[in-house]
Amino acid sequence: MASRTRERLIDVARQLFLRQGIEKTTMNDIATASDRGRRTIYTYFRTKNEIFEAVVGNEAQKILSDLENAIAAQTDATAQLRALIDFRINIARTQASHYEVWYKSLFTPNVKRSLAIRQMVTGRLYCLINEILGRGVASGEFNPVQAARTNSALTMLIRGTDWTMMCQAEQEKFDRWHRESIDFIIDGLRAGAANPSQATNSSTLNP
Repeated sequence: MASRTRERLIDVARQLFLRQGIEKTTMNDIATASDRGRRTIYTYFRTKNEIFEAVVGNEAQKILSDLENAIAAQTDATAQLRALIDFRINIARTQASHYEVWYKSLFTPNVKRSLAIRQMVTGRLYCLINEILGRGVASGEFNPVQAARTNSALTMLIRGTDWTMMCQAEQEKFDRWHRESIDFIIDGLRAGAANPSQATNSSTLNP
C-alpha cells in the first residue's frame, strides 16, 4: 500500500509538472490531484524538489527498461544497434516537447542528484552500445575498426540531436536527418564496407 501511494504521488506530480510547469506546481496541487492530504505527501517527500527527483528517477528507469525491450526484440547486432539509435533519437524528440521533467533537472537545487540519474542512463546506454558492437564484430556483421569508432560518433550524434530538438528543428528536415544518420552509421559499420580513409565519394551533398 505504501509503495502504491508513493508511486501515485510521483505519477500525479509528473503530470502536473508537464501540464503547468515545475515552478507553478505546489504541494497542495499534488495533494488535491492525488486525492491525498498534505500530511500524506510529507510522509513520503519532505519537499517538492524531492518529488521532482523521484519523477526524474522514474523517467530514467522507464527509459532504460523500454530501451532494453526494444533491443531484445531484435535478432542480430545490426538490427539491435539500429533500434538503439532510433530509440535514443526519439527520446530527444519526446523530451523536447516536455522538457520540464528532464532538461530542467539540470537546474534544480540538488543538481548533483539529477546529474547522477542522467549519468546512470548514459552509462547504461554506452554499455549496451559496446555489447551490441562486440556481438556484431564477433558475428562478422561489423568491421572491428569501424566498431571502435562508433561510440564516439554516436556520442556526437546524440548530443547534436538533443540540441537540434531543443532548437525546434523543422519536423520534416529532422525526420530526414534521423533516417540518414542511422543509415550512415549502420552502412559504415558493415563488415564489407570500404575503409572510409580510402573510399571516394562522388555524390553531391544535399543538407
